[in-house]
Amino acid sequence: MQINSIKFRNFASYGNMWQTIDFIEDGAFVQVHGPNGSGKSGMSDAIKFAIYGKLENKKLKDIANRLNKHLEVRIHLTTKKGDIVIERGIEPGYFRLFFNGKMVDKAGKKSVQDYLEDELLEMPFYVFSNTLSLSINDFKSFIRMNNFDKRAIIDKIFGLQIVNQMREILKQQWRKLKENVDALSSQAKAYTKSLENSQHELDDLLEKIKSTRGERRIFLKDKEAKFEDYLKRTKSDRDAIRKKLEEIDLLRRDTETSISGDKQMVAEAKKMIKLYSNSKCPVCYSDLQTDFHQENLKQHQTTEHEATERLKEKEESLIKFNELIQINKTNLQKLQKQISTAELQYTLITRELDSMNDVNKKNEASQSLHRLVEKTKGIIKKSYNDKSEAEKKMSYFGLVEEILGERGVKQLAIKSILPSLNFEIQKLVKMLGIEHRIIFSEDFDATITHFGIEVSADTLSTGEEKKIDFAVLMAMIRLMKLKYPGMNLLFLDELFSSIDGDGIYHILKILRQTVAEFKMNTFVISHYPLTATEFDYSIEVSKNKGFSHFEMVKIQ
Repeated sequence: MQINSIKFRNFASYGNMWQTIDFIEDGAFVQVHGPNGSGKSGMSDAIKFAIYGKLENKKLKDIANRLNKHLEVRIHLTTKKGDIVIERGIEPGYFRLFFNGKMVDKAGKKSVQDYLEDELLEMPFYVFSNTLSLSINDFKSFIRMNNFDKRAIIDKIFGLQIVNQMREILKQQWRKLKENVDALSSQAKAYTKSLENSQHELDDLLEKIKSTRGERRIFLKDKEAKFEDYLKRTKSDRDAIRKKLEEIDLLRRDTETSISGDKQMVAEAKKMIKLYSNSKCPVCYSDLQTDFHQENLKQHQTTEHEATERLKEKEESLIKFNELIQINKTNLQKLQKQISTAELQYTLITRELDSMNDVNKKNEASQSLHRLVEKTKGIIKKSYNDKSEAEKKMSYFGLVEEILGERGVKQLAIKSILPSLNFEIQKLVKMLGIEHRIIFSEDFDATITHFGIEVSADTLSTGEEKKIDFAVLMAMIRLMKLKYPGMNLLFLDELFSSIDGDGIYHILKILRQTVAEFKMNTFVISHYPLTATEFDYSIEVSKNKGFSHFEMVKIQ
């Protein structure tokens, strides 16, 4: 996917005047500078929205300019499939897609957006959002974060999350098979017990046929009535347990959903408390010790405490719900066994009563019961065969799930990625003038050595750590370029925070080399102008009467 141009107006803080960026075919190195809040990040957000019709963590109604409304964007792309023009608007909303000069309608398609993403574009939203438009601060703790979070980033960037989805589907199928195996096992046991009883009944019947038919009829009628009453009561109890299970399961799922929300609330509150624990804002350096900020801190602390207490209560409730569900499932299984046995006995009784209507049917009654016994044997055999087949599928699904696990196909994929990733990181680290060597293992543990001696990440200076983060980031970008050769866009924000002058020089050199090598339009966003001679273009973003605007100037 190659971006040719974009124009937009009334996007976020930008006003009614059209803003245009023309992308250079052979790539360009562009600095974007302006004060905080001037609208620098709005440029990359406009590109995301133009292509995918959405932004992370932002609702559509909050994207349009609050005063002017009537947001409009138009972007021109080129892919292997052909020429694409996308037009979108908010307030009023519209979406128009032109492919090779012709407008695409919904006829025969689930939706135009699905058609655009599934068939025309070469890059999913999560890749674009996670790799081509980001802040270096998003990667500042990459060598420190736990392996799970590192794998999550790698999965997103290199498309391995599809393996996780397949694995989860397999787990669901395995659980369904397990439930089926348990049900079949219970059924087979119940029918086996019933078969034993039926065989005894058959033997008894042959003996009792000789007894007085009247007495036998009275006995069987009484037994039939008792079984009818027993089945009615037992089935009513079974239905009551099923209903109770559904109610408890609904409460459990509601509690799980509520727990997830409370966990998110606790996490957000802790994040804000951590921010306020510092004296100054890490971005604008404003004082966080004012009464207003301290009041906000107290609110966040209260929110964290209340949400934590709620979370504790809900987690205790969830345990109780799970216990109740297990108890009721056990009771339900017992009742089902009892019902199966009683139904078989009831059938035997009614059949015998029918046979007693004619004296000549004595032998027929025994033959009927004999056929029932044989039929029950067939049911038992089928139950065990079905159980065996289900267990084979469970075994197969378990094997496939293991293949799709962290030590299976994903590990093979990571093995193929790691050598190139480590090579690129080391090459970039060397270009940055860092004497350390960084190697990631298959578990994404970072080993840092200095002149052959392993050192802790805690021994790195802030500048060294920033440079290493940059090297990791750029190594991933370079590998992504190989996977998506058509991409020609890279936005980098907060790039030079805590970097010394020599480090800035080396980073700019690497970025310029990347622009030349991969023909990428690379935008470096900063609060202040950088050395103009290092760039091809300069974009100054400012605000006038509350509206953002920018000018793109070619540097001679």
